[in-house]
Amino acid sequence: MLLRSLACFGVLAFAAPTLSAQNSPEAWVSRLHALKKKPVTLSSLQTMERNGIQQSAVGTLAILDLDHFRVSTEMTISGKGMDHPIVRTMVNVGDGEYFWMQAIEQGQSQVGRLPLNEWAERAKKSGGAFSSIHPVDFVLQLIEYVDLEEAKLDEKTVTLTGAFTEEAKSRLINDFRGGVPRTLTLVLDRETGFPASFEVRSYLLQLVHTKYEDVKFPKAKEMDPKLFLFDLPPGTRIQEAPKAPAPQGGNTKK
Repeated sequence: MLLRSLACFGVLAFAAPTLSAQNSPEAWVSRLHALKKKPVTLSSLQTMERNGIQQSAVGTLAILDLDHFRVSTEMTISGKGMDHPIVRTMVNVGDGEYFWMQAIEQGQSQVGRLPLNEWAERAKKSGGAFSSIHPVDFVLQLIEYVDLEEAKLDEKTVTLTGAFTEEAKSRLINDFRGGVPRTLTLVLDRETGFPASFEVRSYLLQLVHTKYEDVKFPKAKEMDPKLFLFDLPPGTRIQEAPKAPAPQGGNTKK
């Protein structure tokens, strides 16, 4: 996990009238692409269950662009067979050249890094489906595996729902180990188009539930450049990325 992305809640909506082309799921997805270019700061809350292990993560994100970002996360892991919860603090920084990963657990710190231009490619070669810290970029990658069925609008939000394709269900088995993903519910802020939350469910369980709050779009010049520099703790040894694994078969995207 250290040398992969250490990344990095549902809202009810009233039924809308017959959808025009502007309010189709495709129209709202199109708006998402432009948001990848905007600097953003936000807080996040994610809950996940995998094979009886519950994981919750509270984080803050500051993103200048896809190569300059800082994500700080406190993760709590609990479940059957564990005497007490495990609390892990993680920091991911993109400084324009390297992707830095720091994990702190029980006072012990590990730091890894790899070139940014290798990060996404390494994730694909290792069998992972997702390779982005940016919430919008991540959601767009997630949508690639889903047939969106409808968009429901209320006064403040847009709710997109859809089902994972049969091909995606087998493709994502390593990413959603708690079960086979069946449905996606994605809630967007109606004014900005930015994701407010998303939920992935299997037939019986909620696999992942992520919520984004305090979303702001500062100008690039207003963001402190020091946010996108990793401050290596004194005496910490950097774990360089090992040689990337060979591609695995049967992992072609939709």
